[in-house]
Amino acid sequence: MDDAWNEEASSVYFRFDPRKDGRPVTLTLSRRRRSEPGYTDMRAAVAKEKEWRQALEESGAEVAGRPTVRLFIKGESKTAFIETSEGYLTAAYSAPPDLFERYLPVYKRMLQSLRVR
Repeated sequence: MDDAWNEEASSVYFRFDPRKDGRPVTLTLSRRRRSEPGYTDMRAAVAKEKEWRQALEESGAEVAGRPTVRLFIKGESKTAFIETSEGYLTAAYSAPPDLFERYLPVYKRMLQSLRVR
């Protein structure tokens, strides 16, 4: 786990089995605040993911009782953009196709357990 929660772009990164060659399995929770330098609003961040990565929107509107936009790239990644009073959280999961389903329950559990003030 890498903890950068007190950095400008606050994040916590989990890497599952970093010894594996190739692309790692990662789980990331990042906080984006309107007050931070270089802030991109949630709508623009979602549009960027859709345009640059060809991410598709997934059903499931809320996480922690907050309006949420969920994106995915089949068999590769899932990202939830969760509105907060200060901006938004980004909860992202990424894995190589052969490991994607194996670790997906960890991402789902993280979303279910989030509490947002």
